[in-house]
Amino acid sequence: MRILIIEDDKLLRKLLKEVLIRNFFTVDDVGSAKEGEQMALADIYDAIVLDVILPDGDGFSVCKNLRESEVQSPILMISIKGEVERRIKGLELGADDFLPKPFELEEFVSRVKALVRRKEQKRAIVLKYGDIVMDLGSYKVFRRNKELHLTYREFMMLEYFLKKAGFVVTREELIDHVWDQSYDSFSNIVDVFVHSLRKKLTTHGGRNIIETVRGVGYRLI
Repeated sequence: MRILIIEDDKLLRKLLKEVLIRNFFTVDDVGSAKEGEQMALADIYDAIVLDVILPDGDGFSVCKNLRESEVQSPILMISIKGEVERRIKGLELGADDFLPKPFELEEFVSRVKALVRRKEQKRAIVLKYGDIVMDLGSYKVFRRNKELHLTYREFMMLEYFLKKAGFVVTREELIDHVWDQSYDSFSNIVDVFVHSLRKKLTTHGGRNIIETVRGVGYRLI
């Protein structure tokens, strides 16, 4: 699950990112309204944490712009000013939840998880490709009616391949989706995980379906 944090307080942003990573989320984080809006428009996030007060704008405007651009990611707005009027304004502009500062990290994580669960319930539960079936609700994958035991990141990688079936997926895309923007793009971690995923996908027979596109990335065939 990928989360975007838009928060200008560096210390708080670091704390929020760390606690989400400990709860098995992949996290991107920025400190300005402009950069946050650009990232939310350019990629698909399972939830967005959006501060109301930002140095180059305000979270209300970002929220409004994202909804007008048909970004469907759940938005959790946070603000040191938690008056009822501000909460109502955020919700009316399209935010899904509002958490006033200061707050406990445990509650923050619970709110994010609740938003992600709601999003999961709205999207397609099962992805199918040939003899592969991926159940997004139970986090299970089957091939030839036999369950494959994938790690969390292998599951995320296969999900991305299934959604991009037939198209070339670059290593940079996989790093952004499965890890986060700060990961070393020159690392061979993608190749290692693709090798492992290929091996597991052919455990019970069946052809290799992940093709290497030399110099570019991979493609599900």
